[in-house]
Amino acid sequence: MSTNAQYDSQLETLAQLIEAKAKTIEEAANIVRNAKTTSKATQNTGTDMSKE
Repeated sequence: MSTNAQYDSQLETLAQLIEAKAKTIEEAANIVRNAKTTSKATQNTGTDMSKE
């Protein structure tokens, strides 16, 4: 089970990615949605789908 510190770290990483990449609200929302999907895939398979 993840700790608050792990969640905080993940959220900070996501915030930095959004700041660097998103130019619109829609792009920011898509980054969040994709991270959510990637996170689930990583938990279920033990692999990070974003690196493929």
